[in-house]
Amino acid sequence: MDESRKQMVSTSISPFAAKTQRYWDIRHSLFTRFDEGIKIDEEGLYSAKPEAIALHIANMLPGMSVLDAFCGVGGSAIGFARAGKRVLAVDTSAERIEMARHNAELYGVQTRITFVVGDCRDVLSSGSFDSVYLDPQWGGPEYYALPSFTLAHFAPHGLELLSAAFSRTNNVAITLPKNFEWREFAVIDRSVFVERNMLGDRLLFRTAYFGMNLPATDGDGHLGV
Repeated sequence: MDESRKQMVSTSISPFAAKTQRYWDIRHSLFTRFDEGIKIDEEGLYSAKPEAIALHIANMLPGMSVLDAFCGVGGSAIGFARAGKRVLAVDTSAERIEMARHNAELYGVQTRITFVVGDCRDVLSSGSFDSVYLDPQWGGPEYYALPSFTLAHFAPHGLELLSAAFSRTNNVAITLPKNFEWREFAVIDRSVFVERNMLGDRLLFRTAYFGMNLPATDGDGHLGV
């Protein structure tokens, strides 16, 4: 293991289920301030995006206002705010919203984020944003056992979410599991740019960007972080 990879991995026993151990091992990549009092639960641990990748996605999103439609414990919202954006962070869990608010305070960006407990579909029905970031649930770490992951596997349905987001802005990004079935995008009449999101030499997931004047790709066209 090279030195950069060693710095990203910090091994101890996860306080959550055994299935979360690989996520616990990279907790300092999720939040470099993890040991300063980051609040997180099991779902937050396996759904938070690494800090460097959150910052990268922020810089890919056009405009100054962004909806983080599935905020969780705040990893992406914090990255967007650190990049200078105004963020509306939404989650159905009041507990995770409070964790996200606390974590944003640790990074000093709480004044750039408005936290809302609710369903992002309700927010999308009336809100106005320069960009929308979608990171819907994949069904937990077990997602990788599926032979392929489709839009219907997202909760809520991925096509419903994308349609709602497109009703507000052309600039939409959605994070996808490694086993996502790219033919699903055939029903969406929009150009899409997809990049790989890496941690060291490990592919974590991919992010698809719509409406951002980027070259269309087949699902593996660009190395992000």
